[in-house]
Amino acid sequence: MRINTGVALAVFGFVLGATLCIARQDDEQASQVDAEADGRPDGDGEDADFEADIEEAEHGDGHSRRSPTDDTDGSDQDGDDDGHDDDGHDVLDDTDSNGSDDGDDDSYATRLRNAGSDPDHHDHLKKPRNDGSDRDHHDHLKERRNTMGSLVKLDMHKHPYAKCLDGSPGGYFLLHGDPSEFVIHLAGGGECVTKFHCLARAGSALGTSTMMPPKLDFDAPGSLTDTDEKRNKRLAGATMVRVHYCTGDLYSGGITKPSDDTFGLWFSGYGIVKAVLEDLMEKHHIGKAKLVVWSGDSAGGIGSVLSLDHVSDTLKAAGSKAEVVGAPLAGFYFLNSHPYDGFGAVPYMGFDNASIKLYTELWNSTLPEHCTKEYIGREWLCLFSNFSAPTLKTDIMFFTAQTDMFVLPLHNGVPGSPPFNFLAMDSFVRDWARGMRNLISSVVRPGVSAFNPACWTHTYFEGVHVHDLKYQDAFAQFLESPHERRNVLLQDHCKGVSCNDDCAAVLWWSEHLFKAPF
Repeated sequence: MRINTGVALAVFGFVLGATLCIARQDDEQASQVDAEADGRPDGDGEDADFEADIEEAEHGDGHSRRSPTDDTDGSDQDGDDDGHDDDGHDVLDDTDSNGSDDGDDDSYATRLRNAGSDPDHHDHLKKPRNDGSDRDHHDHLKERRNTMGSLVKLDMHKHPYAKCLDGSPGGYFLLHGDPSEFVIHLAGGGECVTKFHCLARAGSALGTSTMMPPKLDFDAPGSLTDTDEKRNKRLAGATMVRVHYCTGDLYSGGITKPSDDTFGLWFSGYGIVKAVLEDLMEKHHIGKAKLVVWSGDSAGGIGSVLSLDHVSDTLKAAGSKAEVVGAPLAGFYFLNSHPYDGFGAVPYMGFDNASIKLYTELWNSTLPEHCTKEYIGREWLCLFSNFSAPTLKTDIMFFTAQTDMFVLPLHNGVPGSPPFNFLAMDSFVRDWARGMRNLISSVVRPGVSAFNPACWTHTYFEGVHVHDLKYQDAFAQFLESPHERRNVLLQDHCKGVSCNDDCAAVLWWSEHLFKAPF
């Protein structure tokens, strides 16, 4: 099996970067998981720890918002079994393969339900056009397209604040395709917050552009920048961009002059994002496109949410009529003020309130403007999607696992992988998954959808179906739907950890091919 070097580098980079920067938190930050939760059926009871996190984050200095938590099952929150939750978004899950019928046969939810049984689903994408050419979508590129994208390093004279940690210029890989559609992916790779780990990172591929290869193969699974037409039918022919991650700041940093406070390093990920967009506008006419998909994975997934509205606003200000949509993979993170501290707990990097505040100060982070206006005095909360998503003005679809195989060990101290044989460990992971389901369902509204399988994975969702749909097909439906119908929650509600039937292959890929260190 061929593994693309870019994909392997990105995943290896995440493991390296995150492992370098983990720091064991004080014992008082952790709380013992109640062992009695193990015997509780999945979805029952209250998620006290996660609700406490939200309450702690939201209430202070006289400022608050409605808590984004829902009923524990996350499916039909108002209890009337009508296929909708309190906020009115369509809820589809594997407990009812037929979903619910609201009487609108043309609704996004209805079309999604029919996807698995209708052999003509997406026929407008796979049937020949009526132009006499007898070619599929983007087939004019199929025979001659080279899948190797070329490295583009940013001009430091034009973009002096778009630098990697070591001061080298930021860069990206570009693969020319259909000029009317762009898919831009921010690569992942963890973060760093201490002098030792950040200096070590600066001397690696995750801190400099001097180690970037001249070419990157885009014929690789695992993202929407995949040229394979069988895996990624809707977007395989688009112009594709993969931004190199070399700043360790979740693409949020705004350092314009390194100092002792920044360990002499450049945390300028947001500067790179802005420079890449300006470069694409000036040299590659992204402003003339009809569609711009703004994506990323892991750290890049978080970063893509932070800059999504900026991308849309910048293109509109330049006169572009392009539709901008977000598609982060594993970019939905939340506070972990109650990490695992039971048997076998491993060192972790805290994602609690106090820690995130320190990180954003170190990086001089730029966070979503509409969110920071809602959380004046606690702007750092906007690093998390459960706080920023309700304030986004640009449509977005999240792709995130209910049990994240990197976040749980590296930010919550959970050792090993399922099945978990220790009571407290298994109980913690089940509660964490329940919290993820509740929080991601709470942000779904017109313009915000989610693909949320019950898998033990991080960014890799190839072959995983929720309600008979793969993530690429679900996103294709999202693109075809109007704003008011982009409110679908594709979420598993099976019993157990990593209980989606398609997860076994994903777990094997993640643990064997990528050699995850746990």
